Amino acid sequence: MKTVVGWARLIGALLLFLGLLPRPVFAQSPAPEQASLVALDLTQFPLVQVVLRPPLVGGADWQGLPVQRVTLTEDGVPQTLQQFEAFQPGLQVVLAYNIGPAMSNRVGDATRFDLVQQTLGNWAAARSSTGRDDLSVVTHERQELMRSKETAQWAEAIQAYRPDFAAVQPSQTSLAWALDLVTVPNSDPAIRRAILYVTVLPDAATLKALPNLTERARQQGAALFIWLVGSAGARDLDPTAYDALVAATVQTGGQFLLFTGKEPLPDPETYFAPLRTSYRLAYRSSLNRSGEHELSLTAQIDQQAVSLSPLRFVLEVAAPNPFLLSPPARIERTWQPPAGRQAAVLQALAQPFQVAIEFPDGHPRRLQASRLMVDGQVVAENLTEPFDAFRWDLPETENTSRSLAVQVEVVDELGLSGRSQPFLIELVVPEAPRLPFWQAVIYSPVTRYAMIALAGLVLLGAVLLVGRVRRPLPSRRSLQDPLTQPVPIRQDASRRTRSISPPTEPSRWAGVARPTAHARLLRQPQEDLPNVASSADPVLPADLAITRQELTFGSDPKLAMVVLNAPSIHPLHARLQHNADGSYLLSDAGSIAGTWVNYAPVSRQGALLEAGDLVHLGGVAYRFQPAHAAPPSPKVERIP
Repeated sequence: MKTVVGWARLIGALLLFLGLLPRPVFAQSPAPEQASLVALDLTQFPLVQVVLRPPLVGGADWQGLPVQRVTLTEDGVPQTLQQFEAFQPGLQVVLAYNIGPAMSNRVGDATRFDLVQQTLGNWAAARSSTGRDDLSVVTHERQELMRSKETAQWAEAIQAYRPDFAAVQPSQTSLAWALDLVTVPNSDPAIRRAILYVTVLPDAATLKALPNLTERARQQGAALFIWLVGSAGARDLDPTAYDALVAATVQTGGQFLLFTGKEPLPDPETYFAPLRTSYRLAYRSSLNRSGEHELSLTAQIDQQAVSLSPLRFVLEVAAPNPFLLSPPARIERTWQPPAGRQAAVLQALAQPFQVAIEFPDGHPRRLQASRLMVDGQVVAENLTEPFDAFRWDLPETENTSRSLAVQVEVVDELGLSGRSQPFLIELVVPEAPRLPFWQAVIYSPVTRYAMIALAGLVLLGAVLLVGRVRRPLPSRRSLQDPLTQPVPIRQDASRRTRSISPPTEPSRWAGVARPTAHARLLRQPQEDLPNVASSADPVLPADLAITRQELTFGSDPKLAMVVLNAPSIHPLHARLQHNADGSYLLSDAGSIAGTWVNYAPVSRQGALLEAGDLVHLGGVAYRFQPAHAAPPSPKVERIP
């Protein structure tokens, strides 16, 4: 068959060169359909699928095309193909008869028409009964079969067609109906179209309409295969019609055959096989903006780069839209009650959140990250599945009641991010329970440090008391023995009295003209204090007049204004201040034995004195008596 077509083209070119034939129309017409990208599928975006359809002419060179020879670019950016596979979507075949008397001529025992029918029946028998092909049969009288998937039906329609060769006349009707069928879109845009036109030499009307019919076929991408049934001298009978048929096949990417009945007819599948195979391509797009985009493809065919016309398309892309599902209106925290030294602590709380994510552009896609945000700060993040669930572990710093603004942010694989509207949640934190007062005092760090300090002071006092040299008291026998008992001597007594009296300097105690005493400290009798010396003891004064704004008491004359020689008296033992409002404030000066008022210890901050108060300076006791008050009856104090 290829040899016949080759010789026909060679003879036609020779005659054109010699000027014996007019130039056919196809010489000035566009070329048949080239390789193209079709059937763009964006329903699974960002996964993009497209079909590479080989050209109508030279399609056999594209068979077995390896993916290494294909380069697909999206807006000029090369893409990595995730899928590149050959497949056969099927073929739309329309058999069109243009009957004439030449088909009734016999060759042996059969007519030319019978031989054609036999060849088509054999092709149908070799195909599966049900396939992907779309099969139709039309004549100049009617459409015998319309777009059937059953090859058996197609074979039956062929065998059932028995024209009256004497009555029928050639026309353009069948070819026009065939073009109408291929114009209707197929359910699968990857399916290619082929018209097998079995005809005699066309009449003048058909010849006139043939260029337009050919252009329609080319625009629809339908390959026109023509079997001219006639004698070997058909070209000589009507060269214009003959060349017009040849031109129609060239322009549409089909093939031409002159069938006289003597040569075998080719199997139609040799025509259809190169049209069946296409390539399905898929890649993951990175487009993240709306607008017009284009796909381009370059293939290496016979060591040449073949670039296809760009496929332009419009895409709408929008950021994902997340929102919280049934968020809580409030979150309540609880405290773990205090125990022992352990203060109350907030109990751990993990708050779950569920999120729904929608894609306004209608293209669901994978996510890269999702984040839960509270007051603009990220508190939980998902970098892997699941992206629609969060758990917020509330930190201990969230310990006050307040309003929280909760948001969700998601980022998809295209880098587009979207945030939900802030949702206000009330955080409720009750007041922390406290330790009972006695426990707080016991377990307080201040108490602990105070006890340590007190222990240190007691230890220091013990050291000082042990190391202090005390004068041994005379024994009872020595006091009763006439030889050893003490004999009072006035000079000694006066000297001893003066040594412990307040200083005689006018600036320190009393001069010749002694100031009026504002108050007095009266020494207590022996019966009140059995453990201390009696009031007659010349070492301790029985009456201390308070004539200054401030007096200091102690055993060291360099430190104290009033000197008391007693073992329990510290070098600087206590202070007594006469305030402007007439009150008296007694304070301890850091003594070891302490200062006491009515048997209550007095600190450095002091205690106010009232008439009749019992004052202890270490082991020495006095009764406080203001000058303006009448001598009160002694208060009854009880030692705790």
